Amino acid sequence: MLRAKTFMTETRARNRWVWIIGLAGGVLGFLMQVLIRKAFEEQLLSKTLPLIPGVFHLTYLKNPGAAFSFFDSNLTSWTLWLRLISMGIIAVVTLLFSRFRKEMILPLQVGLGLLLAGGISNTVEQILYGDIAIYLDWRSPPLPIFNLADIAVRLGSIVTNISILYWLLSALIRRFR
Repeated sequence: MLRAKTFMTETRARNRWVWIIGLAGGVLGFLMQVLIRKAFEEQLLSKTLPLIPGVFHLTYLKNPGAAFSFFDSNLTSWTLWLRLISMGIIAVVTLLFSRFRKEMILPLQVGLGLLLAGGISNTVEQILYGDIAIYLDWRSPPLPIFNLADIAVRLGSIVTNISILYWLLSALIRRFR
């Protein structure tokens, strides 16, 4: 019993930025999506609101799929499972690092935290509403409409990949010294 308590204490202390960024970012992203949804659905705002005319607008759309609307509504249950599995993998990797008393480098913790934040935000919204509010509309250059959770996922992917590459190259350099 004592060992289990000690393990849980150590787990919480290690790699804490994954959990802090993941939970705080997930909640903030979800709240932003709910605010946008309410403002547009209660017609407090028109369908699109130009913040910088011709360049950047808030445009409210509902995405029933995933990945910038690449998957249609027929695959909604599949995309929900994909999100849940992805978040589970992040949690398991973080717990394994903690279990073996390994502290991830800070950029890796931040990257995984951002991935988790975007996943939590979009998954909770998908479960509660059946779709995801997307609203950030860059018109020049033209980009797909997205939300803050999508930004967190993209940034998290970039930071995580760079961190893993750095970690692997550092290990390789240490090995051949």
